[in-house]
Amino acid sequence: MRKKIVTLCGFLGSGKTTLLRQLLDQYSDYKIGILLNDFGEIPIDGTILRESGEIQDEVLEIGGGSIFCACLKDSFVKALIQMSKTEAEIVFIEASGMADPAGIQRLLEFARLDTEYEPLCTICAFDPIKSMKLSHVLEVIPRQLRASDYVIMTKADLSSEEQKAEARAYITKTNEAAVICDSLPTLQGMTPRQHTETFISLSSFNTPDNKPESFTIESVNGSLHDFLGRVSADEHILRVKGYLRCDEQVFFISDNGTDYELKECQSQPVPLTVICMRGTSELVKERIFA
Repeated sequence: MRKKIVTLCGFLGSGKTTLLRQLLDQYSDYKIGILLNDFGEIPIDGTILRESGEIQDEVLEIGGGSIFCACLKDSFVKALIQMSKTEAEIVFIEASGMADPAGIQRLLEFARLDTEYEPLCTICAFDPIKSMKLSHVLEVIPRQLRASDYVIMTKADLSSEEQKAEARAYITKTNEAAVICDSLPTLQGMTPRQHTETFISLSSFNTPDNKPESFTIESVNGSLHDFLGRVSADEHILRVKGYLRCDEQVFFISDNGTDYELKECQSQPVPLTVICMRGTSELVKERIFA
């Protein structure tokens, strides 16, 4: 029997890891495989889930870009081959926030892995504030929507009814076939979504030429509040997530679109990753370390 694949996509900070946690709960009686794809060179999400004790399953991590980009497709295929040899019944792929998951069926066929895997569905996390704001300037956001079967409206508690209505209209206009949900649907027992030939033939938008930049920060001097203020003010920054040392303390930091999740920690397993627009990393460093 072929292993089922559920792909999670969505822009940086849209809530994919939260959806992954919900899927793990939903499939707790199954043998699970997890493939985590972080855009930054140093994977973060696997560390976070391990630190919290939430994953006991087969886990593979790929950092440094999108697994659907030519620059990482070989690594992705190798990971799928490795995962195919495990006892996992279902594999959850959490793609990076800049990933365009279109063409996964074609990739499986090309790598001759379609006899091992069967895509069940693609789920997109969509933040009505951040994803909506950047959807008109970042092509990857509408591409993620077009490749998805389900679109989950995340961060509802941070969004107004007007913002959610605008997001719903945009999602429907972009992909009228997508099922829009306020929470994760029950996937157990469902059959793979039937797609048109046009959908299956979609090619991924991800290429080395449109790949954003990223860098890591181990520590900062001065006030953490001032540092985050400079980060918030820089329009080139797309995402910050990870662990930062400041004033002899370690903090886990993750931007949520409108503010920051901050948590004091005992150790620093990985540094803070900053993802920014292509060609802007040096300028961003100058600004935030000013």
